[in-house]
Order: sequence, then structure tokens, then C-alpha cells
Amino acid sequence: MRRPRMSTGAWIFTGLVCAAVIAPTTVYAASIARFALVSPSGKYAAGITAQRQLLTTPIGPAQVIRISGGSFSGCKTIYTPPALKAIVVSSVVYTFGSGTAGTEHFGGLGPAGCTPIYDQIDGVDKFATIQHTYPTGLPMKSIALSNSGAGLINVFVVGYLIDATWLPPAAPANAVGAVKAASPGR
Repeated sequence: MRRPRMSTGAWIFTGLVCAAVIAPTTVYAASIARFALVSPSGKYAAGITAQRQLLTTPIGPAQVIRISGGSFSGCKTIYTPPALKAIVVSSVVYTFGSGTAGTEHFGGLGPAGCTPIYDQIDGVDKFATIQHTYPTGLPMKSIALSNSGAGLINVFVVGYLIDATWLPPAAPANAVGAVKAASPGR
């Protein structure tokens, strides 16, 4: 059997097609291998996983927190992180109700003291279950459950621990009043 022979022009064309297919992949792989996100202090801050996903917060199993608690009324602290730690809530499942349809029950999650409320539920069913998820996380110093309605509210919270220094700064307690008082002519 005779093999077909390719002309010089055909070999050049085939080489260019192969280079066009291989080159972008090589450049892309090389660019990933050369770049890293580093904090101002020079510590390692982010990486890339084997699945090519950006890894910004490595969380070990010991830092994952699962909390449950409930309240019939008022404000009840259900979790306080260890010293120098804070929690980032990733999901909350609320189970609530008074057993009587049409009776309003509402509440939510906030820091100790329940001011302000970061997450809220409201319902009039006999019993209800609602899940809220936070893809980027809900950072908190502590977790308290507020119940201002009739009946019981139970929560199941999943989150992870971080250094307390990573929490965003709190707004001044009377920021709105301070702006009004400083404005001339008011």
C-alpha cells in the first residue's frame, strides 16, 4: 500500500493549525503558574486548586460550626465564638410556628443583644420551615435569635470560624444623627 505524500505547503499549513491549537493552552497554563495573590504583608493569601478554582479562605473541618437553638420570645444568644474568633454564617434553617394558622410569628438573627437584625423571617402558617443561604457568608461576632411573635422559633446554623480581626468595621452607633447634627442650617 502506498501512503499519500503531502506537499511542502500542506505540511506548513498542518503545522500552523497545530500551533494555533496548542499555543493558547500553553500560554493559559503558563499564566496560571506564574501569578499568585499575596497580601500586603507578603503572606500567602490565595491559591488555585487542582480544579482551577480560586481558593481564598482555606477552612479546615475543625473550623466548621453547626449550631442549633430556639426561643419562645425575646432575644437569646445561641452561639459565642471562642476568644479572638468570629463566625461567618453560610446557611440558616428556621423552623417556626405557633400551632395556630393565621397567627403571625416573626424573628431573625443578629449579634448578641439582637441589634441590628441581619436576617429576618415572618410567617402566618401553623408551622413553617425556611432556609436562607449566604454564598459569600454573613460575618458575625456572635449569633442571637430574636423572637417577636407568637410561638417557637428553632434555628440550625452552619458556618465557619475566622479571626475576629477579619470582620468588617462596624458603623458608628449614631451615624445618621451625627450627619444631621454636623450639617449647617438644620
